[in-house]
Amino acid sequence: MRTAELDWQIWIAQGDRPYPCRYVITSSMVDQAPQFSVDIQDWKASGDASSMDFAFKAPEGAKKIDIEELKDMVDLGDLPGHFTVGEAK
Repeated sequence: MRTAELDWQIWIAQGDRPYPCRYVITSSMVDQAPQFSVDIQDWKASGDASSMDFAFKAPEGAKKIDIEELKDMVDLGDLPGHFTVGEAK
């Protein structure tokens, strides 16, 4: 599929029970057209999934923090901390 801003692909597995097995998104608005892809494995299309399969389970020792506290701890920007943003052109 193609839009003005990006191209995207959906790959469908063949066989008795086809399922989406790969998505690929390519940005056409960014230099060098970066891609993001996701491969899906162990697709389950039966009714065996319940809402509890998607419930958050905190690992042992985890603690809840306020989002404002997190902002002070890490840089939430898209770039790693050692990158700097240049001047606008």
